Amino acid sequence: MSIKTQIHNPALPLYANAQTVALPMPTDDTRDILAPALRALDAIYRPGFKYSKCSTLLMDLSQRGEVTADLFAPAARAGSDRVMAALDAINKREGAGTLRLGRVPVDPWWGMKREMKSRCYTTRWEEVIKVRG
Repeated sequence: MSIKTQIHNPALPLYANAQTVALPMPTDDTRDILAPALRALDAIYRPGFKYSKCSTLLMDLSQRGEVTADLFAPAARAGSDRVMAALDAINKREGAGTLRLGRVPVDPWWGMKREMKSRCYTTRWEEVIKVRG
């Protein structure tokens, strides 16, 4: 987890920090990734700064069954596969973000600003410029 302030306004104080968290076992459960990420953010966050970027980097990714389980690691959540599969299936069917973890607001105030957004000429047919001769 890393956070940093913007660097373009010399009147504002600068701050950047990062923390690496090793998970006790490989997981594909969003809840098991989010909880330590938020703890890391709590550890490095300092009030009073205007932050411009927060990022999470997932490292040492592996396929299922590729890693030997740790005998002393806590057991995976019971039913985790079914819960995450159901969440993914509903979001695929109903639209991304239909279901989300309770910690993620429906309409976050920190959302991307889109007032100056360019049109999607290369990805949406309805936004391609029409030329009439």
